[in-house]
Amino acid sequence: MLTKGCADLILEDLELMKTARTQLGITLCFMDDEARRDWEPNASTVEDRLIVLKTAYKEGIFTWVSLEPVINADQALAVIGMAHPYVNFWKVGKLNHMKEYELTVDWVKFLFDAETLLTKLGAKYYIKNDLRFFNKKQ
Repeated sequence: MLTKGCADLILEDLELMKTARTQLGITLCFMDDEARRDWEPNASTVEDRLIVLKTAYKEGIFTWVSLEPVINADQALAVIGMAHPYVNFWKVGKLNHMKEYELTVDWVKFLFDAETLLTKLGAKYYIKNDLRFFNKKQ
């Protein structure tokens, strides 16, 4: 399951998720709730999403974060740093189809920084093809 949804409803269903052995994915791209409001005005707050991750993880539910679209590299790296204790798996992908924003990010540097941080934290992760394209080691 992947959601940006209502924390109250998700938390109500944790027992059902445990019984069904559901994996809980949360889309989380920002640490700054003002930026989140600009890009995802009807989605749950950053704080609510972190509460859901922490609670689900502590309940033994496999948690993962969809860190995409990356819009601001510094925010994305902050998400990794803040949420990593409660995340079993990361999927990281870049912003697409918005050239004016895509051009503001150094994707080669972000990919390097993200993989370096995730590796340092011992995290399991997957880099989506759109971002993997910027891997200079290939």
